[in-house]
Amino acid sequence: MAGQLYATSAFSPAFDYPLLDAELELQAGGTTSVRSRLDGSLFDLASGKVQEWCPKEESPFSLRNLFATLKEKAPPVNLKVFQARADSRGNVEVLIPVQA
Repeated sequence: MAGQLYATSAFSPAFDYPLLDAELELQAGGTTSVRSRLDGSLFDLASGKVQEWCPKEESPFSLRNLFATLKEKAPPVNLKVFQARADSRGNVEVLIPVQA
């Protein structure tokens, strides 16, 4: 995770919930993932691929279980990711595709 720069959409695609307070997780093999605090969805930061889509929790009265039920028939949607780099002064540049 140290030294890596990632640029993603600011919102989890499951419920368009902000990822401002999302949890970063280091996975086996050295990949870094981000988990939405609202619905628990987990995404690979480098590729945006879904690793877990609205998982259920053990507690039957969990708010996340409600979200999981709402999305159980919906196909998982990957997180949008963008190419990013830092220049020699530490400025971050992000390539965001724009359709004309």
